[in-house]
Amino acid sequence: MSSGVKVEEKLLFVTVGTTQFDVLVDAVCHKDFVRQLESDGFTKIVIQYGRGKAPSCASRIPMESFDFAASLNEYMLSADVILCHAGAGSIMEALSMQKHTIVVINNDLMDNHQLELAHALERRHHIGVISHPSLLPKRWGQLSTQSMELLTNSSKPNEENDFIKLLHNHMGLPHAF
Repeated sequence: MSSGVKVEEKLLFVTVGTTQFDVLVDAVCHKDFVRQLESDGFTKIVIQYGRGKAPSCASRIPMESFDFAASLNEYMLSADVILCHAGAGSIMEALSMQKHTIVVINNDLMDNHQLELAHALERRHHIGVISHPSLLPKRWGQLSTQSMELLTNSSKPNEENDFIKLLHNHMGLPHAF
């Protein structure tokens, strides 16, 4: 007999964009991290793994994965937390949706431009940053208990302009405002 109580879904959406970031996908699938998600009340994990290998996760949490999609909007809008690589496009999209966003740096990139952008946004409390996928379980605990309240991404006009200025500076573009 069903109690009629509907359990609200709590979704973690993981995206690596168009890159290959198997180390992050593997860290998300690690049993210790999945256990942490379970204790945090997550009920579903969706992983967009890009050019990498499809994840093989043994998890009691329902999991869905895919390489690419025409749009990630539906997944991002449904997510309670977005865990992504530090690509400017992924970060901007998550912030525009005012989602709790945690960024993991891909240290395999040649000049690692992601690091500078991610840390600048973290200093402004727009995102949480994890400097390497191996630190995911440790930093997740810190971010989910301490910083999530700060990561409200309340898009005030000045904050949005600050982000655009930061991105323009980072890319060496002139300011249009």
